Amino acid sequence: MPGNSIREFLLAFIPLFVALNAIGIVPIFLSYSQNIKRVELKHILYRATFVSFTVGIAFVLIGEYVLKFLGVNISDFKIAGGLLLLIFSIKEIFSEQAELKRVEGDFSVVPLAIPLLLGPAVLTTLLVFKGIYSIAIIALALFTNLIIGALILWYSDLIAKLMGKDGMKAAGKIATILLSAIAIMLIRKGILEIFI
Repeated sequence: MPGNSIREFLLAFIPLFVALNAIGIVPIFLSYSQNIKRVELKHILYRATFVSFTVGIAFVLIGEYVLKFLGVNISDFKIAGGLLLLIFSIKEIFSEQAELKRVEGDFSVVPLAIPLLLGPAVLTTLLVFKGIYSIAIIALALFTNLIIGALILWYSDLIAKLMGKDGMKAAGKIATILLSAIAIMLIRKGILEIFI
């Protein structure tokens, strides 16, 4: 991978990593997976990763045509996407983690793939990236993040013991603050593109 491509990959990877916030998903995942055997849990994580990746890339490809049909350019979407991410991050910073209802059996698609792994923050980030990076860079950044997220969830028992409840909460809040900074950056870039 050439130097410029590595830089683009990292610039796409980091905001997605922050938006996905796998550490923040750990407590919810633990509540769903406590009575599930490890073999089945592995299949659930495989399915969730596949579904998240497929839906995410499809959303990027279809979203571009929807924007064109509506007459919205990428600068407009950067501002709108940045505002949504900012609102989302502010809401997350000042709210406690809501408890989701317990589910029975396979939870790989709902709620694990959507909306936990592929939530509104990730989808907005992906669509904004369409006007900045190639589909190959976006796909690689998304796939890498989903694999890391799946690994974090696979070792969620160990992570929960090491970090503790307060540690995981703090990590989630820090990631949310970083997401708000990325949101401001997107808004700034969109405004500059319109007026310059």
